[in-house]
Amino acid sequence: LLSSFAERQAQQVRLSFTKIDEKQVAAVATFVEMSAAPIVALEFKGSGLGQQLPALRRLALALSRDANGRLQRLDIAANGLASEGAELLCGALAQHPALTYLDMQDNHIGHTGARHAARMLQTNRHITTFNLAKNSIGDEGLKWLLPALVVNATLRSLDLQGNNLGTEHKKQLATILSDTMAERVVNTAHNRRGCPDKFLSPSAQAAAEG
Repeated sequence: LLSSFAERQAQQVRLSFTKIDEKQVAAVATFVEMSAAPIVALEFKGSGLGQQLPALRRLALALSRDANGRLQRLDIAANGLASEGAELLCGALAQHPALTYLDMQDNHIGHTGARHAARMLQTNRHITTFNLAKNSIGDEGLKWLLPALVVNATLRSLDLQGNNLGTEHKKQLATILSDTMAERVVNTAHNRRGCPDKFLSPSAQAAAEG
């Protein structure tokens, strides 16, 4: 049905699901791979993909094959992905040619999942907004993300709220942001005592001050 719909449509397509099964994911994956119409946004927020690894693998494969670069936004928040799901998804998006917005908040990926996210950021050159809030990555997870922030010149907004971050890497993160020419904000609110609410690059600070 989705494929036949795609063949008849020329406008951009946005799909949103709050509950989805393996067959439906397979149909969406085929749509992403073969659609003649550009599918620009997918939302699976709270749809339980973390409990359906075969379905998640199929979706990840489709995302890795989106060579024409149609998909621009992906919201896969609150799916219980854990580190295994993060590995599948981040691996698939490492070279994606068009995705600019990725929401992976509230997925319990932990510091191991943060390592997979960091690997993705080291090679992806299109994501500008990345939400990793409420994933329990801790200081160990932030340690993996720091080198990726150095080499990635595209990312503009990284949300790390509610990740049990402390002050261990505070100076290093501040230094990275101070050396960043682009306008970049790392949101670190709602973490442990002593962790600032956010870190801003000089240009972001100037923009915030008007």
